[in-house]
Amino acid sequence: VLVAVVAGIQHGATAALWSACIGTAGVNYLFAGNKVFAGQCNVTLIQNILSGVIFPAFRTKVPELAFFSVDLGKSGSQMPAPVKYGQEVISQMMVAPTAASFTPGDDPTTGAVAVDTLAVDVKVKMDQAAIVNIKLTAASAAVLMGDGVFMKSLEEAGISLGRKVVADVIAQVTQKNFSHELLTTIAGTDYDVLEDAATQLNAQAAATPRYCLGGSSFMQAVGADARTASGDYHGQRTGDDPYRSFTGIAGFREVREFPSMPSGTSTLGTFTVVAATNVITVSANHGLAVGDRIRVTSATTLPAGMAVNTDYYVLTVPSTTTLTVSASIGGAVLDITDTGTGAHTIKKFNALNAFAFAQNSIHIAIRPLFSNDDLAAQLGIPRSFKRENVIDPETGLAFTTWLYQEPKTGDLYAAVIVFYGIRAGRALTGATNPAAEAADSAFDRAGLRIVESASTLA
Repeated sequence: VLVAVVAGIQHGATAALWSACIGTAGVNYLFAGNKVFAGQCNVTLIQNILSGVIFPAFRTKVPELAFFSVDLGKSGSQMPAPVKYGQEVISQMMVAPTAASFTPGDDPTTGAVAVDTLAVDVKVKMDQAAIVNIKLTAASAAVLMGDGVFMKSLEEAGISLGRKVVADVIAQVTQKNFSHELLTTIAGTDYDVLEDAATQLNAQAAATPRYCLGGSSFMQAVGADARTASGDYHGQRTGDDPYRSFTGIAGFREVREFPSMPSGTSTLGTFTVVAATNVITVSANHGLAVGDRIRVTSATTLPAGMAVNTDYYVLTVPSTTTLTVSASIGGAVLDITDTGTGAHTIKKFNALNAFAFAQNSIHIAIRPLFSNDDLAAQLGIPRSFKRENVIDPETGLAFTTWLYQEPKTGDLYAAVIVFYGIRAGRALTGATNPAAEAADSAFDRAGLRIVESASTLA
C-alpha cells in the first residue's frame, strides 16, 4: 500500500483528502488538482537521496563533530528504539581500563576487565533538535537525481545541520561546566597561546586526543604568527575549506576555526538592587543560569560593591527577573551596600575566544525521534505521509525525516531532523545541578576556556 495525496483544487475550492492507493512497479502517484504526476512521489527514492547526500555531508563535512564523544548506544546496541522529545536516555561513552600494580604470583585473571564493559553510562536529556526544511517542487521531483544544483543543496543542508549541533555544543562551554580558563586578548594571541593552553591542559591531567575550536579573529591571530605559517606544521593550508585549520600543532590533533564562538556580550536590561538582601532585579527576563558570567555599567554611579569591567558570576536565580551574584563561581554572595545613582545596565559577558579540550569533555547523544502528531505540530510539520528514522551504518548516528505535501500546489516538503542531547564538563558527573558540582572534577579538567581578558564595556 502506497500513500497518495489527492488535493481538490477546482473552481476556487480547496480541499485535501488523504488516502492509500497501489502504485505500479513501486511508484507512488501524486495527484494535484486534476493532474497526475506519475513517478514524482516515489517516497523510497526521495528517502534514499536524502540519506545518501544529507547524512554523509553532516558526518564528513563538519569535522568538528568528530572532536567530541558520541553516543555508543546501550548494552551493545547502537541507537535503540526512538525516544520522545525531553526524554532522558542512558548513553555510553568510552573510558580507559584501570591500571593496577603487578604482584608476582597473582592469577592473570585478577582484576581483569571485560573489554565490552569499558564504557560509562551517561544520563542525557534529549531536548535539542536541528531541522532543515526542503521543498521539492512538483516539476522537479521527477528529476532529482539528475539535478546537480539540487544535490549540492542537499549537501549544504547536511552541513548546516552539523554546524547547528556544534554551535549548541559550544553554548555549553560556560563557567558552570568548565571552571578552568586561560585569560588572553585577541591582540596578544599567537602561537604561544596554544602552547600555554596545552601546558595548562597537561597540568589539569586532561586526556587525549585534544582539539581546539577558535573564533575567526583568534584563528587569524594564531595563523599570522610566523611559527604557524612557516610550514613547520602540517595542515595549515586548507585548500577550498573557508575555515582555517591547523593540524598536529602545539599538542593538539587539530585547531579549527568556528566562527560562531560566543565571544561578545549581550545586554539583558537595566537593573536595580536591594542593598539589604543583595538581590538584583532586571527590567526584563534575564535568561541567566547559575554560573553565567555578567558585567555591569552605569550611566552615573554603580551601587557600592560593584565595579565596571569586572566579572561576576550568577549565584542564585530566585526568578526570571532576579538574581544574586558572586565574585567567583559558587563563592560568597556579593555584598552590595547601596543602590547607586542613575540607570544601571547588566550584560551577559561571554568573551569566549576559543575552547581547548580533550575529546571526552563533551558528550553528544543522537537518537531517532519518536513520531506523534503533537510533536509534528510543534515542529511545524503538517500531517505527513512518510516518516522514517535512518541510521548511518558507519557511525550509528540517527536522523529522522518527514515527507509531506502542500495540497494547493502539489509540492513536496522534506523535514530532516537531527535529535540530540548534550552533556558537558562538570555536568557529565551526573549531578542534578551541574553548577553545584565541585570544580576540578575529571570532566571539568578536560576543557579549558580561552577568554578575552581586556574587553571593556562602555
